[in-house]
Amino acid sequence: MEGSIILWIIAAVLAVFGIIAIAKPSKPDTKKVMNWIGAFALVLALFFGVWQWGLLAGLGLSPLAPVQTGIPQIPQLTVTQTPQNQVSGTLCAIEDTTVTLSATDKFTAVAAGTTHKYRKSSNGVTWGSASTVSDLGTFTASPYDWLDILYGNESDASYFGLTRKVQVPCKGTFDPAEIEPVLLYANGTATLTVYTEGGDVIDGTTYNETLGVGDVANLKIELRASNQKGFPHGGVLSLELNKSDFDEEKITLSLSGLTLTSTTAPTIDTLGNVGNTIVAWKVSAFEGTELHVGTLTLDVDGTYNPANTNDPVITFYPNDYYVDEDKNGAYSGPAVEDEDRAQTFSHTTTTTVHIA
Repeated sequence: MEGSIILWIIAAVLAVFGIIAIAKPSKPDTKKVMNWIGAFALVLALFFGVWQWGLLAGLGLSPLAPVQTGIPQIPQLTVTQTPQNQVSGTLCAIEDTTVTLSATDKFTAVAAGTTHKYRKSSNGVTWGSASTVSDLGTFTASPYDWLDILYGNESDASYFGLTRKVQVPCKGTFDPAEIEPVLLYANGTATLTVYTEGGDVIDGTTYNETLGVGDVANLKIELRASNQKGFPHGGVLSLELNKSDFDEEKITLSLSGLTLTSTTAPTIDTLGNVGNTIVAWKVSAFEGTELHVGTLTLDVDGTYNPANTNDPVITFYPNDYYVDEDKNGAYSGPAVEDEDRAQTFSHTTTTTVHIA
């Protein structure tokens, strides 16, 4: 029911008064007056009732707001402060959490035995300085802290890096590997093999590829990792050749099972000769002894005969994560080189396409 309680009371009183005035016996001359008064009271009561029911709102007559009674409520100022061990309104009764960082070898399923780097944050935005802990090592954090972890600690001594951001739960002990296994790839060596058009492995001694002016050679090429090792972040394949001897715009490379996209050469890939240039491709991840076979197409210039002193050289540079000091110690990558143009993973595989 809408409207003011006071007007409802007035309407009720008028209705009762009107009924009594009309029903009460009186002298004829008085009776006529009382009937008029009673009728007026009933009409007025009806008007108040219809008004407070909101039936006259269309005419601009809205019900009066109810009159507030009782002791008025004093507005209260609420100050909210979220404790460090509270999230989403839930308070954690645990003060400290012992965090363990562990990783497993992708292929052997044994403990990786490397080191890991981590940073802590109470809000996931502002991070503290990085610390290092050995595999299966522990440190203390507060429930609901955020952890920024670099498994492998950007060291190529044993494993490629892996990054992960997690929030510490409300529990006394925690290992992020409980959420998702941390599987690291042991570093290894890649093997690049290039064949002559006759199907022999180019070795620079017995078998070389013979090229002349205007020749186009489609050479078989193979790439593989090593047993129980891999390159989880892929890398860059670069081909250095003499820009007078070859038409670099027509050089192509394909490898089965891998994605290759054109890219710029890494800064660390310096030219062997002033007259050389580099054609480069990003290559996707590969692992184990699976053989990736493809074709390297060399297009010889129509004017110059390739000199055997300008043999093309193809090199594989792996990608890895690194600590970016230009970003206050954040983890960047994976990439071939870091913010200072230093190689992130020291291994390279190089093969020369010897020309006769």
